[in-house]
Amino acid sequence: MTAPLRRCWHPVAYGADVGAAPRASMLLGEPLALWRDSAGAAHAFRDLCVHRGTALSLGCVQGDEIVCAYHGWRYRSDGRCTAIPQLADPLRVPARARATAYRVVERYGLLWVALEEPRWPLPEVPEMEDSAWTVVRTGPFAWAADASRQVENFTDFGHFAFVHPGLLGDPDKTVVAPYEVETRGVYIQDVVFPADLVEVLTSREIAAQERATFAQQRAAQEARVSLEQQRGVADMQSQLAQANVSVDIERSRAEAARARAEGEAAVITLTGAAEATRTEAIGHATASAEEALGVARAKGFDAQRKAIGSEQTALVAALREVGSGHVKIVPDIQVGGGEGGVIGGLGALLMRNLATEGGNGNGHRNGDTFDPPPPPPADEASDEASQEASDRT
Repeated sequence: MTAPLRRCWHPVAYGADVGAAPRASMLLGEPLALWRDSAGAAHAFRDLCVHRGTALSLGCVQGDEIVCAYHGWRYRSDGRCTAIPQLADPLRVPARARATAYRVVERYGLLWVALEEPRWPLPEVPEMEDSAWTVVRTGPFAWAADASRQVENFTDFGHFAFVHPGLLGDPDKTVVAPYEVETRGVYIQDVVFPADLVEVLTSREIAAQERATFAQQRAAQEARVSLEQQRGVADMQSQLAQANVSVDIERSRAEAARARAEGEAAVITLTGAAEATRTEAIGHATASAEEALGVARAKGFDAQRKAIGSEQTALVAALREVGSGHVKIVPDIQVGGGEGGVIGGLGALLMRNLATEGGNGNGHRNGDTFDPPPPPPADEASDEASQEASDRT
């Protein structure tokens, strides 16, 4: 789209700003390296070393050559590389090792560059070389507009009173006085772009507007995406918080159930231990009572045996057991008769044995009076055994 303008002269820098060191500039999107040789002549290269793409404007000027800052490749004013320090013979340089050199003219205190063969010569502006005129430096300024818009701005006097009040215009004097346009050497029609260029420029302006619209739409879309992402993050955080709460609740329930189970187990354990202790104590007490009862009975039987003899003691024991109903003798009538039954028969047998052994009817032994001690009652023996068991416990 800028192809037609590449054949025009464009000011790219003030001449006073280009000294011994290279200076970077830009023209129609093309980076430039501006430098001066030992004679002070200005040169303009494409700001690119053909070796590794380093900007030549970062290098230095030595004599009549510009030197790359990366590997030291050297270029003369026409762009040809003259030396490659990395080679055994630095002067054996391939012919294709060349930098791109552009046409440059220094006039009116400016450096003018044409990227291709210029269609028109440099415009004549004698006032800029007339000492009677004072040249005021301004800018440079970055214009987001076509070159024709710039020309139109400088030749439009109607905006002075509004855009530059007190400097170029007076807000109280907005009427533009009649004036004449005089052409010298360059006709006004020469600056009228051909139809194809107008179409190109129009297309570029439309494309710029479309790019601006697209940029706005993209920004809006990015804003919507960002909002949706924020909403998604918020929803995810909310769901995560709810999940964490649910996990905490279930964990608390599990801990409560475990504590309840442990408590119940402890109660059961304590209850079982107490019951076992109680049962063991009862068992010990019962065994002790039984043991004491047995000892008491043994002592009673021994006393009876010593007093009345073994057979009579056995008869008394048998009589007691039969009388308590614990022992049953079959047939019921073994000794004696009448209505006494077993008890009467055993009693009669006991009395006859006592009379026979004693030698008289009073039951005397060896002439001494003897009253056999009665066996201890079962209740007293039981109480005595219980007391002894209690004392042991």
